[in-house]
Amino acid sequence: MNPFLVHQFLERSAARFPDKVALVDGERRMTYREVNERANRLSRALTERGVRRGDRVAVHFEKSAEEALAIFAAAKAGAVFVVLNAALRAPQISYVLGDCAVKAVVTSSARWKALEDGVPSGAGAPLVLFADEKGAYSRDRRDPQTEVLGEDLAAIVYTSGSTGKPKGVMLTHQNLVVGSESVSSYLGITARDSILSLLPFSFDYGLNQLLTAFAAGGTVVLKKFLFPADALELARREKITGLAGIPTILIPLIQAASELGGRFPRLRYVTNSGGRLPVPWVRSFDRAFPETKLYLMYGLTEAFRSTYLDPSELGRRPDSIGKAVPHAEILVLGPDGRECAPGEVGELVHRGPLVSKGYWGRPEETAQKIRQNPLHRDFHDPVCFSGDFVKKDEEGFLYFIGRRDGMIKCAGYRISPGDIEEALFRNEAVREAAVVGIGDDTLGQKIMAVVVLKKGSRLSEAELLAHCARELPSYMTPQILRVVEALPKTPNGKPDRAALALGA
Repeated sequence: MNPFLVHQFLERSAARFPDKVALVDGERRMTYREVNERANRLSRALTERGVRRGDRVAVHFEKSAEEALAIFAAAKAGAVFVVLNAALRAPQISYVLGDCAVKAVVTSSARWKALEDGVPSGAGAPLVLFADEKGAYSRDRRDPQTEVLGEDLAAIVYTSGSTGKPKGVMLTHQNLVVGSESVSSYLGITARDSILSLLPFSFDYGLNQLLTAFAAGGTVVLKKFLFPADALELARREKITGLAGIPTILIPLIQAASELGGRFPRLRYVTNSGGRLPVPWVRSFDRAFPETKLYLMYGLTEAFRSTYLDPSELGRRPDSIGKAVPHAEILVLGPDGRECAPGEVGELVHRGPLVSKGYWGRPEETAQKIRQNPLHRDFHDPVCFSGDFVKKDEEGFLYFIGRRDGMIKCAGYRISPGDIEEALFRNEAVREAAVVGIGDDTLGQKIMAVVVLKKGSRLSEAELLAHCARELPSYMTPQILRVVEALPKTPNGKPDRAALALGA
């Protein structure tokens, strides 16, 4: 029987390939039996401490084997895992823990020490398990028998919202299992694959690598991306067959592969999502990795993966985001809800079992994003309105045009300008601030902050950038910061962001 719960990927592969290497973390190599038994012991430790079906369990690590163990342990306990990006600062983590009422946090003692001052304590505070300590684990190695259905929540993935506060996207076991089956089917992932995991598991894109590999019985090699040459050397040493990236990862890899020379005959595929890979870099990829297939993909957290371009089409349409992935139907709808003709720009709307349950604790925003299919009213048919404008050609291939809202997509992250503006306003010298995205071939968009200082203040741009670096995760720190005398305004008195972007 095929798994229909996330943790059954691990349990089935542990039964089929008990002595096969499942995880590589630096010098550590863990078999499927070892991963499953440690996840079982951690899961039972959670339930022994009061975690119950549906409770939220936060997972907070640098990329590591313990992070992967904690994800499966929470799922085995019937809980909902919330993977926290390692780049988040204490205020952002504190917000997430409170927003979804986290019951427990699985982390390392060193990481928690750096955060505990910014996290509420006392009554109602989450219990904390240190997965790097032996005492955190139960002695019971058996698979827990938790009653969970495919329709139950498995994960909450936080993504920034236009209101300035992160929103938790609710993903069911079915969402994640079908997503893994979808991606595996067109990438052809099998037990023979060794996948280089460079993306954080807090991204649904990065999480999918772990799940697809474990579903097939493949090997996951963990690596925090810092230097492209190191990643390429690891790929060669570990005989990597597949990896996923975003433009800010793939462009340096392409550059390094071109400069260092050498071939990667075992590297079967590379995927790109989280932003457009510029056409010149698509061409360069073919020269740097002539034996590797490149898959250009488009997705959104609220519906996981929507489209991919078959590598055979790269030569003819390298600027296309392709067609619908398996188990999805993609509609292009106009503002009146009708289907757009070829060449007509409309909103990308995703239909099928990959559509999430919406946003945790935000029914109004969920109702704006997940709506009844406007093409009929015959039965309940929720679809996801992406907020992205696309068009399709006569053959049905899709092309991304732009975003409907003001979100910035930088290096694969969806970033709310309000988050950055709020951080700037925490500096007492700042009177006004506006943040916009500026087109960039490498990052997708650069973050530009424009600031007006209070009268008499003399802060430099460098000092303001240093303030942002203290207040925000690295991926949210502006690449450009300008101090001006006054912001351009719209007729209603709001900052004119369009004028700021045009004047960049």
